[in-house]
Amino acid sequence: EDWPGYDGSADTKESAAGLIEATAKDSLYGVLQIFIRITCCQHLIKKTIAEFDKSRLCQIN
Repeated sequence: EDWPGYDGSADTKESAAGLIEATAKDSLYGVLQIFIRITCCQHLIKKTIAEFDKSRLCQIN
C-alpha cells in the first residue's frame, strides 16, 4: 500500500503504524460511543413506552 510521502524509511513506517493505531483507537472509541448512545436510547424508549402503557392503562380503567 502506498502511503502519501512514503519513502520506506523506518521513521515513516513507524508513523504509519502510529496512524493506523490511532485510527483504530478512534474507531473503537466511536463504536463504543455509538453503542452507549444506542443502549441509552433503548432504555429511554422502553421507559417512555412503559410510561405510555401506564397512562393508557389508567385511561382504560
